[in-house]
Amino acid sequence: MQGDEAMWKGIITTIIWLISGALSLAIILSTEGNFNGDSLGMLAVPLVVAALATFFVWVAPELIKNDRLQAESKREQERQERLGVLEKDKHSTSEGTRLALLLEMMDADERQMFKQSLKRKVLGESRLTSDGELSGSASEFLYDEDEQRRSYQ
Repeated sequence: MQGDEAMWKGIITTIIWLISGALSLAIILSTEGNFNGDSLGMLAVPLVVAALATFFVWVAPELIKNDRLQAESKREQERQERLGVLEKDKHSTSEGTRLALLLEMMDADERQMFKQSLKRKVLGESRLTSDGELSGSASEFLYDEDEQRRSYQ
């Protein structure tokens, strides 16, 4: 695809410059060797138009393509950031919901046993990070507590 595009651009550029050359030659022949300011200005017009046309054939599409790629990249990056935030929110909400549901289902003795077990795990296994947060997720503590409760029954 890239080679075909370059070939067609080359053909178009050649045609542009052949037309520009023919027009310039016609201007030179029409003046019959008597060049003045008007004829030199007329000679510059086809050359300037050919140079601009060459720019629009070769450079402008690449600039437009580059702008599109940057815009798409920015949109994709923003979409990834939004998805990342949504995934974090969804994960934390589901753990919070499960914890609230579990605590609602427990009676007073079970909640007390859960609190004691949680204290033992936090203090006994040094699960605190350097900033005082617990390492691991709430679900790790919940699942371990469920297993202990089953063993007591």
